[in-house]
Amino acid sequence: MSYTLTLDRAAAFLGTSRSTLYKWLQAGKIPAKKLGGQWRFSEPDLKTLRDGRSDKNLTAEFAELAAFFQDRIPRRRSRIMKTVNATAETAADAIVWDADSHEASDIHLQPRPDGVHLLFRIRGVLEPIRILSAEAARALEQSWSSRSVLSSRTGQQQVFLSRKTDQGEVQIQVFAQGLDTLQGRCLTLRITEGGLAFPLSHICRKKEDADRLGRWLANARGLLLLSGGSGAGKTTTLFSCLRHLADVRKGAAIFSVEDPVHFRMEKVNQVDVDCRDAAACQTAFERILRCAPDILATTVDNAIAARWSLDAARTGHLVLMQTEAASAGEALKRFESLVGERVVGVPMLVANQKLESVGGGLRAAYEFLESPDCET
Repeated sequence: MSYTLTLDRAAAFLGTSRSTLYKWLQAGKIPAKKLGGQWRFSEPDLKTLRDGRSDKNLTAEFAELAAFFQDRIPRRRSRIMKTVNATAETAADAIVWDADSHEASDIHLQPRPDGVHLLFRIRGVLEPIRILSAEAARALEQSWSSRSVLSSRTGQQQVFLSRKTDQGEVQIQVFAQGLDTLQGRCLTLRITEGGLAFPLSHICRKKEDADRLGRWLANARGLLLLSGGSGAGKTTTLFSCLRHLADVRKGAAIFSVEDPVHFRMEKVNQVDVDCRDAAACQTAFERILRCAPDILATTVDNAIAARWSLDAARTGHLVLMQTEAASAGEALKRFESLVGERVVGVPMLVANQKLESVGGGLRAAYEFLESPDCET
């Protein structure tokens, strides 16, 4: 057996500190040979040590993590989040949901001499949460990685997590970036905006607004333009409409073009594009229309998306598009400016929304503008 790894390389291989490895060496827990006055280790011995001692220790550590994160759940949410089980996957999920509940923008796992430090960045400051073993950190990363997709835009691993609440499904998106350093394996998870698949009745301030949207979505063709200011909840309305369509239009082929995909829906064929890349945006719409969709939705707000949305609505598709505007009238003007013509001969509903406080929460209040060609 070849003993070629130095003390530093052996420590990096095991994901532990040099001092800890030296303690194991003194206690006889790891085989080694002294060559030229320096300790040398073999990779097969280190692999056996790393893999053979992990299962029992990890089970106990994840059980401690489960209790730790259960204690951190706010009382008002205790009935929503179930007890965390002692597995790598549930611990990985608990870390992300805990960070989200404390409004953290990102999660860091940083190797240090005493273990891997778990930190949350909250309001721009890294706050220490807990110290993990290198084995636990490695198992957590493997759990996230096994459920990730590769983002075509950033090359990062992209993980979607979701859970049920009494209001609907909540989902967040996490970008994971790992990096091997001299101290060991670093991992950063960046939490981005999530999504809520609310029923229409949950997002609308007035029942008649929810009924109106529901009736309009029953159309076989036409264009629904969802507008509002920044932060007005346009994306939430869009996904609530898609949820409604997925529930009532059984068997319909539903596609979306998004920049970027923030919320994954099982019954929607979602395409992630960079709207700054005109060629990629154009190609996405071309290929989707060749896939014979019944329903097309887009969060992209540019001339390419507007042109394709109008053409699709004219050729017998139901289309949903969101745009930023202060009123329904301005949204229609903006859309017509993007397509370069007046919109005639197409059933069209413009829904401009603002958020209003209702019972301690926020609901959308709508201003509607319908074209004379509307079929509802």
